[in-house]
Amino acid sequence: MARKVFISFLGFSNYSEGIYYIDDFQAQSARFIQAATLEYLQTKETWTANDVAYILLTKGAEEKNWVDDGQVDRETKQIIKQKGLNSVLIARKYPFPIETVRNLPDGNNEEEVFTIFSRVFDVLREGDQLYFDVTHGFRSLPMLALVMTNYAKFLKNITVQSITYGNWEARKKREDERFYAPIIDLLPLSQIQDWTFAAADFLKNGNADRFAELAEENRRAVCKMLKSADPQATSLGNLGKALKDVSDDFLTCRGKDLLIPKHMATLRRRLEEIDNLVIQPLEPVVNELSKAFEPFSVDTSDEQMLNGFLAAKWCIDHNLYQQAATILQENVVTFFCKRHNITLETEATRKLVNNAFYYSLGKFFSDEERQQARVRIEESEVLQQLLSDPLLNDNDTTKAFSLLTHERNDFNHSGMRPQPHSPKRIRGNIKKAFDILNKKLNPHA
Repeated sequence: MARKVFISFLGFSNYSEGIYYIDDFQAQSARFIQAATLEYLQTKETWTANDVAYILLTKGAEEKNWVDDGQVDRETKQIIKQKGLNSVLIARKYPFPIETVRNLPDGNNEEEVFTIFSRVFDVLREGDQLYFDVTHGFRSLPMLALVMTNYAKFLKNITVQSITYGNWEARKKREDERFYAPIIDLLPLSQIQDWTFAAADFLKNGNADRFAELAEENRRAVCKMLKSADPQATSLGNLGKALKDVSDDFLTCRGKDLLIPKHMATLRRRLEEIDNLVIQPLEPVVNELSKAFEPFSVDTSDEQMLNGFLAAKWCIDHNLYQQAATILQENVVTFFCKRHNITLETEATRKLVNNAFYYSLGKFFSDEERQQARVRIEESEVLQQLLSDPLLNDNDTTKAFSLLTHERNDFNHSGMRPQPHSPKRIRGNIKKAFDILNKKLNPHA
């Protein structure tokens, strides 16, 4: 069972007593934000003995605020009689242990910052649910907390459930003569990072898995909080699914779904539906996703040959070279099938186009393949028709087709063949083939 882990920096100033609040929650009067935040968190979820709270202490913070009577009046120089945070937390009798990370440096230089980073990271375990209070993080420590949480997400698979800041500077005195200060929820900052990284992963590498996971997590979390379906969260969930469907089309070379772009059309609609997002700063990220698919046709009335070339280029741009070679070559075959009214989806009929290239490319293919093509040509009027096509017989076109054939075989056989190409040469040949075929066969190029 995953632990709930509360982590908070303790400062060394003499904090005043006040009442912290967030939304409709109002904590007991307290000097320490840690007590107020833990009180708030326990109203949101059940905490048990399996969970833990870590208080991060520098030597100064421990002496001034962890123990009782640690502060001295500046004017009288007398000790101020008041309970330290340790006594306050013990008195509240939490069901979970309170532990300390002692003797932390102040974070005055790079070495000290990395020492804090390492020691805080070391208290986390695989799969922890993290609740971070950064109220008294000094200098760069709030930034350290944000970076460390992302680091721990990757290395220890933690989830960040809460990042809070007690904004005492925004306190106001009310009619009861007590100060009231808001607790600010900073979790959206971490969420923005998650969304941005997920979108960047898709835009750079073509993988939408993390974006789809975040969208679904967000949908479930919002619906759980509201105890009902929320249109905004649902829209974001729908966008995540649509993006993953399109991503899978590229990753698994689903040619039909790219040429008759039902998933692309759905994604376009989902992108247009997003308005007043649950996480407002996510809007520019969604705009970047929209731009990535603007060139693609979403007309599902017929096969869109343009999409095949765009999909191949998209794969090249996202370092998906095996997919690029496959999609591009099959799009070329589809192009000639449509041009000569040949059935698109039958292996035997599509092979007619390949056979035409075998014959036309005699100087690039083996004598055996050329002979096989010659025999078939004599038996097929379609092959004869294909071979009379000036586009198919164009030397640049046939050579580009040959490059794709070689690189697809090199991929499919993992280079376990005579004279395999280097990765650099494979990428170069696929790019070269694309440039030629896109120029020769794509009327929109």
